[in-house]
Amino acid sequence: SSLTECVVIVKYWLSKSLNAQQRENASGTFSLLCIILRESIEDHTIQSHELRFCLLSFISIILEPENSNVCPSILESLKSVLGVLFSASNLEHLAVDTTSTLHKLSLSLLQVH
Repeated sequence: SSLTECVVIVKYWLSKSLNAQQRENASGTFSLLCIILRESIEDHTIQSHELRFCLLSFISIILEPENSNVCPSILESLKSVLGVLFSASNLEHLAVDTTSTLHKLSLSLLQVH
């Protein structure tokens, strides 16, 4: 989907950022993508495999040491996505299909902490 393609591009921008300003710009774009992701979860237009890909992207971004400066904003975006994902209307639709990815995400968050 175009959402997953955009996530790939933003991850690339983050990896190629040469300074804090470029990294901050890329993380801002990622935050906007998270708004789209939340809306897609809420209106049930995202497929489970797309959601898993996006969650795996969170993992790779937060575990990258170079992203430590933008990690707080990335974690805020993750918090908002998970809030929507775990709402009652989405639990059966998506959360069950992404259990293994959520487990990996939990382990990654423990590593960051």
